[in-house]
Amino acid sequence: MTTGPQLRAPLHGTAGPGAAPRRHGAAAGELRASTRLALPVIAVQLGIMLMSTVDTAMLGHLSAEALASAAIAHVVSITCRPPAAPRPSAWGWTRAS
Repeated sequence: MTTGPQLRAPLHGTAGPGAAPRRHGAAAGELRASTRLALPVIAVQLGIMLMSTVDTAMLGHLSAEALASAAIAHVVSITCRPPAAPRPSAWGWTRAS
């Protein structure tokens, strides 16, 4: 039976011999932080997929041409959409009354 502190082997991915070992809960904390950041992106992606599904269901009953044009328009709108579209008020534009 040893009475002193026990040495553990360094965890995979530490910075080197002089680096402090990582805590076991650090990975869980990083996962929670990453998940918190990813939730809005996931919500947007699910919304876009839902919008495409609803468009397909509605236009599929109309005609093949309407369905094809909606599919092309959807691809173009997703491709040409800026990552974060600024509001017109950011440039000082206001609606004319």
